[in-house]
Amino acid sequence: MNAIQKDEWKNITIEEEPIGCGTFGEVYTALWKTEKGPKIIAVKRYRSYYSIKSKLTIYSLQLKHDHILKLYCLSIDDNRRLIELMEYADCGNLYSAVHDCTVNIVNNKYETFSLMWMLHCAKGLKFLHDQNIIHRDINTRKLLLFNKYQTLKISLSQTVRTESTVMTEIVGTFVYMAPKIMEGMQYTKKCDFFSYGIMLWEVMSRKKPFYDMREHHSFAICRKVLQGLRPNINDVIDIQNSDEIKILITKCWDADPQKRPSMEEVVAIMEKYSFYYENGNQILNIMKKIITICTFI
Repeated sequence: MNAIQKDEWKNITIEEEPIGCGTFGEVYTALWKTEKGPKIIAVKRYRSYYSIKSKLTIYSLQLKHDHILKLYCLSIDDNRRLIELMEYADCGNLYSAVHDCTVNIVNNKYETFSLMWMLHCAKGLKFLHDQNIIHRDINTRKLLLFNKYQTLKISLSQTVRTESTVMTEIVGTFVYMAPKIMEGMQYTKKCDFFSYGIMLWEVMSRKKPFYDMREHHSFAICRKVLQGLRPNINDVIDIQNSDEIKILITKCWDADPQKRPSMEEVVAIMEKYSFYYENGNQILNIMKKIITICTFI
């Protein structure tokens, strides 16, 4: 993941209008003409005050996994702004897929896709944690979708750190934030587990976290979370044997970090449900065809 040389920029055409803006910069689509042919990529142009050291920390880790967003390289533009080239998520982010009713999930198989997405997320987080890396700001906007919504990858933001780093500064999105972090405690892997529980509830309910407290200030919601408030578990959609999913969610967002499950346990449970829905639907369709044929015999 080396920096692009100045004369190579002629092979990259960046669109004029950004597709997204955030605290640290804007994201654009671009066409990159490579030796293997042209490819559509995403280009993030960071604001001038952003330090390159934060990104070099991520790049130095050389993280490669099926469910981690691929980062191509870093560079500096003529205005001394940091530029990052990365995979382009052709299906957008998970937040939009869950909450935007205009998004057409293939064959209306939302339950199957939702379980698969959260399995991919769990596998990506497990990989990060196996490398002793904490994301610290995992939320549905940081989960990107590819391949007709069939592949999910975690975007590595500026909050990613190794577990050995002393981390008491509060970062992240507050509705996904673990109570201990709100109190200014040290970040651990268990903080990502809490965020996963909130996301799993969000995806399986298709509701935004604390949607019923929209009129409240964020500090008021944080205070309620510290007092034990969580999203309504009964908002989870009714699927076959959904009780185990509900139990998993409540374990993930337990106030006591030591009572939260390991990511190995999460992966095992999500693999079971994802397999059931993917294969169960196929078996059901076959049986329907058999019944239809039998009615004409």
